[in-house]
Amino acid sequence: MHALHFSLPDLSRQGERPGVIPRITPVLWYDPDHDMTNPFEQLYSQDPDIVSRRIADETILVPVRGKTHDLDSLYTLNDSGARAWELVDGRHSLGQIRDRIVSEYEVGPEEAGADLIELMTALEQIGAVVKV
Repeated sequence: MHALHFSLPDLSRQGERPGVIPRITPVLWYDPDHDMTNPFEQLYSQDPDIVSRRIADETILVPVRGKTHDLDSLYTLNDSGARAWELVDGRHSLGQIRDRIVSEYEVGPEEAGADLIELMTALEQIGAVVKV
């Protein structure tokens, strides 16, 4: 079984517990096939061949395509990564998702934005999300 762990920093919901948010180095994102000056205007949609289930403090993503080898892969998201996954619906831009994460978690817009770009890039690479 292959297990990959994709997550934003382990961020506490505002008011639940105090703590220092770890600093994440921003990842530069460039897609030559999609000329976009602002990545936060991008819309994403969940791939319908990915099923998500909440188990304890993590959300597990499982590909359910017709290929048997895909069923051997599990992808996990922590609480903040799972919240971003919930908001990926093809109607909310990455900027709108970032703003919701900032309002619900103890994180600034720069960190949340960089982390979301990194997460969406990883999810796109495994086929869990597609650009709309």
